[in-house]
Amino acid sequence: FVYEVDYSELRENNYQLGKIGNNLNQIAHIANATQTITPSQIHEVKEIMEKIWHIQESMLSKQPYIKQ
Repeated sequence: FVYEVDYSELRENNYQLGKIGNNLNQIAHIANATQTITPSQIHEVKEIMEKIWHIQESMLSKQPYIKQ
C-alpha cells in the first residue's frame, strides 16, 4: 500500500515555531545581558511556550496513524 500524506501544514507550523523560538532566544539573550527581566516576564514567556507546544501536539494528533 502507498499512502500519500500532505505534511505541508505541519511543516509550516514547525517553521513558525522555529521563528518564535529564535525570537524567544533573542529575548533571553537581551535579558541576560541587561539583567532587566522580571519574574512575571519569565512566567509570561513560559506560558506562551506552553501554548505553542499544545498547538504543536494538536497538529501532530491530526496526522494519520498508519499501522504497519
